[in-house]
Amino acid sequence: LIGFGMDLRPLLTGGALGSTLLVVMVGIVVAFAGAMLAGRLCGLNPRASLLLGAGTAICGNSAIMAVAPTVEADEEDLGLAIGVINLLGVAMLFALPPAALAVGISGEAGGALAGLTVHAVPQAIATGEAFGEDVVHVATLYKLLRVAMLVPVVVLLALVLPGRDGTRRKSGGVGVPHFVWLFVVASAL
Repeated sequence: LIGFGMDLRPLLTGGALGSTLLVVMVGIVVAFAGAMLAGRLCGLNPRASLLLGAGTAICGNSAIMAVAPTVEADEEDLGLAIGVINLLGVAMLFALPPAALAVGISGEAGGALAGLTVHAVPQAIATGEAFGEDVVHVATLYKLLRVAMLVPVVVLLALVLPGRDGTRRKSGGVGVPHFVWLFVVASAL
């Protein structure tokens, strides 16, 4: 329903969509690389690290659940990833606004930061609102662009990662979450 209150016209003018998507994609690559490095330093197996990367880079629990079958994660990896992402998500909700404001990040930049870094959609929106009611749309836009990247990430992982038995998997059956399409329709209206 947030889409009904959003004006996407600024995003569609002057190349803003391309630059916004580029920022989102760079953020996703950095999040996955950071999760893989942190996982290695903590002694996690690569599949658990990929789940943490997906949860951080895309959209928390939803991304973890979407990526889990693709990376053939076991229940222990799944439980670890969900627990860590939820704890980090709550921490970000409360810690990001004061930390960002302390270093001079406010307004639309704060909304963009919230949308680019906070894990779950409701948490990103709430964090964005801490930077001002007038910039919630910025946080929402960046966050939903991250969510829309779930499909290409799952497909890419399916194409790149071998299965536990060493064989390649197919990426069929991956779809865009329904709420992303509904958001686009509501925003267009």
